[in-house]
Amino acid sequence: MNHSIFLWINSWRSPAIDAVLNAVSLSGSALNIVWLLPLACALLLLRCPRAQFHARLRFLAVAALGFVLAMALVAAFKFGLQLPRPGTVFGSQVVHSIVPEDSRYSFPSGHATFAMWLAVCLWPRVSALARCALVVYVIAVGLARINLGMHFPADVLVGYAIGACCAWLSRWLLLRTGSAHALPQNRRN
Repeated sequence: MNHSIFLWINSWRSPAIDAVLNAVSLSGSALNIVWLLPLACALLLLRCPRAQFHARLRFLAVAALGFVLAMALVAAFKFGLQLPRPGTVFGSQVVHSIVPEDSRYSFPSGHATFAMWLAVCLWPRVSALARCALVVYVIAVGLARINLGMHFPADVLVGYAIGACCAWLSRWLLLRTGSAHALPQNRRN
């Protein structure tokens, strides 16, 4: 079933679909933390009430810890299990791909992990409309990674699970440290 779903999603081909899904895939790269973390620091710490500064700083540290844990788990699974990418399994004549492979191993998807981690971290702080956008974003990243020939559906689903679990663990740690009350919350649930 994993292979048949992969082949179906991977068969969606057109220059427009390729361009859109490649852009979506790039947005799910964990390398985005390079610009995302400074942006989050600026948004949460600038113009922050003095009494909330340390709590917000703890939130950023705990969220970063969740990110590091998620990426460490992805690397441990990838190099521990060493499951091949679809192009290796089916051959490049069968698999449609417009991007070079970013590693030899497929399981789990780091892009799906990052997208889900980001969505779960943002979820309590955004509006209902933004939550809908986050759901679409997470699904789009997963579909993009499958369509571009980088991952099987199971790789994406396990990536989602790792990202969600690590973000929830971060949230739990944040609540245990008493820092959650200082974070901006969505007022329009």
